[in-house]
Amino acid sequence: MSPLKVAVFGATGRIGGRVMNLLIKSDAFAPPMAVVRKKEQVELFKDGATAAVTSIVEATVAEIANTIKGYDAVVFAAANFRAGGESSALLVDLDGCNKVVDACKLANVKRFVLISAVKAQDRDFWDVVPGFKPYYIIKNAADQYVFHSDLDYTVIQPGWFNENKGTGKMLKKQDLSKTESEQWPITMDDVALSVTESLQHPESTTRKVITLSNGDTPMAEAFKTF
Repeated sequence: MSPLKVAVFGATGRIGGRVMNLLIKSDAFAPPMAVVRKKEQVELFKDGATAAVTSIVEATVAEIANTIKGYDAVVFAAANFRAGGESSALLVDLDGCNKVVDACKLANVKRFVLISAVKAQDRDFWDVVPGFKPYYIIKNAADQYVFHSDLDYTVIQPGWFNENKGTGKMLKKQDLSKTESEQWPITMDDVALSVTESLQHPESTTRKVITLSNGDTPMAEAFKTF
């Protein structure tokens, strides 16, 4: 099988950057493409990768499609709620995601991996963290757009990020009744690893939602059997 050609939106972010590093290091993938907003960001991806300047806020769907044409898969790791607030998240996390979904259809890129948020479809959970309800509304709406597309999607819904060293392990049998935010810790390294595992195991992860928190099951094992 030929190495997968993957384009990453949000490649300069905390998760997207880690995804790029894993893609670059793995023989399972061709040199990935970082889709960036600014020309100066291209310089970040000189070794083992390429970069294309295409703003998901400013570009048309057709322009985005032209950027990703010929790729096997797209990863959407762009997020702007923390940095830009609700209005910026509407443009990036919601409409940006929707535009990339439409661009994938136009460019005939079927495989799509989205980084979402834990329990994004559970309205009873949205008030667990004060101030995050607008974020959850946006994430749920973006997820729904993906669910109703004809893409071969995997929606990864990680819990609360931390910068601890990656464990390579996850909680396979999720207790979705848990409502406390501290019940869903996940390292950013392991979120990135979940993306590459999803891409390598489409047979078990396509059209699936994967809730992600750290646990005892090796992720390389877990992603073979969802």
